[in-house]
Amino acid sequence: MFYLNVFYHTKDGMREAFLNRIKELGIDEKVRAEKGCVKYDYYFSDADENELLLVELWETKEDQQIHVQQEHMKILMSFKDEFVKSTELKAFEA
Repeated sequence: MFYLNVFYHTKDGMREAFLNRIKELGIDEKVRAEKGCVKYDYYFSDADENELLLVELWETKEDQQIHVQQEHMKILMSFKDEFVKSTELKAFEA
């Protein structure tokens, strides 16, 4: 299994707007339907109002690498900078 935690540090007050855009476009549901996707869920930090955590779990690292090349991920990347000032990745395999 391949685990990936994505910490989005959004611009002030933009956390909910960023997640809403993702949901409006159905990006989260498209990802969940991808081959090898076990978990793809967003969480709000209660300590930082501008932090959004994405928890991903994939059957293999290769499945996750194919995932980032999908059209819906290109769409996400096209508007991400409007909402997000930095992104931190933490990955591990088990």
